Amino acid sequence: MEVENGEKRRLTTDPFAQIYPSLSPDGREVAFHTPRGTEDKGFNRHIWTAPVDGGPARQLTKHESRRTIPIWSPDGKEIAFNSNRSGNWDIWVVSAKGGEERQVTKHEAPDYGQAWSPDGKEIVFSSNRSGNWDIWVIPAKGGDARQMTVDPADDWYPNWSPDGKWMLFGSNRVEEAQLWKIPAEGGNPEPLTKGNVSFRKWSPDGKKIYYAAERNGVVNLWEVSAEGGPERQLTDLQGKTIIYRRGANITTDWKYFYFLSVEDLGDIWVMDVAE
Repeated sequence: MEVENGEKRRLTTDPFAQIYPSLSPDGREVAFHTPRGTEDKGFNRHIWTAPVDGGPARQLTKHESRRTIPIWSPDGKEIAFNSNRSGNWDIWVVSAKGGEERQVTKHEAPDYGQAWSPDGKEIVFSSNRSGNWDIWVIPAKGGDARQMTVDPADDWYPNWSPDGKWMLFGSNRVEEAQLWKIPAEGGNPEPLTKGNVSFRKWSPDGKKIYYAAERNGVVNLWEVSAEGGPERQLTDLQGKTIIYRRGANITTDWKYFYFLSVEDLGDIWVMDVAE
């Protein structure tokens, strides 16, 4: 699909919503979840992939259960996702080619918001297994999880810096949801932003952080230095209803930002962030 002219172009067309789009590391495929392919066409959801340059979508998961938030491994060979297949929301992994689904977390508390370590050996996630929503890390093949944050406030949706030295996460420790970072080996968290934020992404060199923030009732894409400092607004989406929390992201060449628009039945769109 060509997007060099900056126009929005639809990647999927289906009567059912396609949610949480996730671009493969090589930029050739997008993974998402949808009730397409389920018997009830609503409650259950499967993980699918579709080629970015056009072509039929492919269903990866088969067992009838709910799945959400597909995240590609750094090498593009596997996709981690959330599923209630075991009767509880846990983290699972499936081959990017499809096949048997492998359960990673096996705790009675819900586990959400997973992200791979840069080397693909670990998965970081948020869970309230300690009685509060904190950040945890577990080997990608399964095993014992270790707790990263301990705070009465909620910590959620973490991800690693490109060099693996830091973790970024959202927290309401002060007031509204803000961005914080913590050393990947453990330590004291540091605040980076103020105000209500959701989607967050490191730049390839780890020097900047991109995120969605609501300011004056409008959600836009912003950036801030990984060291903290002034925030800079990148988009002007006044009058548009954009769903950042359900899979907004940036393309692998860092030229485009893709997101969900509620006006268009949850289809996936692309826009040039420079515009």
